[in-house]
Amino acid sequence: MEHEESSNDSEGKEIDKYGVMNDYEMTRAVLSPYGRPLKSCTSVLQFLIVIRDALMGHRGLYNKKIIHSDISEDNIIIVAPTADDRSRGMLIDLNVSISDHDTCKTSTLEYPVGKLKFMALKQVEMWVGNIDDRDYNFNSSYIFDLESFFYVFLTGCVEYGRDPDLPLHNLNSWRAKYIDDTLQNKLEDINENFENFINTKLSSSFVDIRNLALKLRKIMFGNAEDCYEYVCNSNLVYKEMINAFNRTIGKIEGRIGSQLHRRTTCYHERLADRL
Repeated sequence: MEHEESSNDSEGKEIDKYGVMNDYEMTRAVLSPYGRPLKSCTSVLQFLIVIRDALMGHRGLYNKKIIHSDISEDNIIIVAPTADDRSRGMLIDLNVSISDHDTCKTSTLEYPVGKLKFMALKQVEMWVGNIDDRDYNFNSSYIFDLESFFYVFLTGCVEYGRDPDLPLHNLNSWRAKYIDDTLQNKLEDINENFENFINTKLSSSFVDIRNLALKLRKIMFGNAEDCYEYVCNSNLVYKEMINAFNRTIGKIEGRIGSQLHRRTTCYHERLADRL
């Protein structure tokens, strides 16, 4: 490109019309990841602790009248505990969160938010029911988020830690091509055949936490056969879910402690025999 001739400004100084194009400054940003994806958990114990801590973080948001609205496996990360915060699981991505202090909360949401695979059944049902007349009403609710936590938990139980020699199972049927199929598939798994679902689809690494899966479903939906009948007391739901995780975590930690104790005892016995 030929350089255009210089011109004069009002004070008679020469102006290079392309001079500004040569005035570049190189900038490099080096970022460290704050945490790791949930799917990178290395044990069932770590998986349960991370979800429990993220659930406790969600309760903290709810107490400040904030609803996350997009609970998924991608939005729960593994973090290292610090002196100020012992949490090992964290919620991220609050870009679609809703606050009771937000003016958006007073208006109706016309489109669903969140990932379909983890979306609450009631939200999917509303979507199917209103798909023709476009009369959507997808206002966020803490109970929808807690149901999404339940589906994140089930996704990990089915898809993580699978034996590579066994058939692959996943829950991609919960995000089928057609929304009607998604609803039907999830209803079959959660409402109609849940015990069969956890007995046949859980990976070998998670078979020992079937009781936790049953407990969480009961906490979420009560004893009602219809999955849309939620338990209404928010404090009760949070408390019961966190306690259910804590009891299972405690049992696993107890088993690990017993195994470690037995190994240590055997080691010292063998060492004593050599002396």
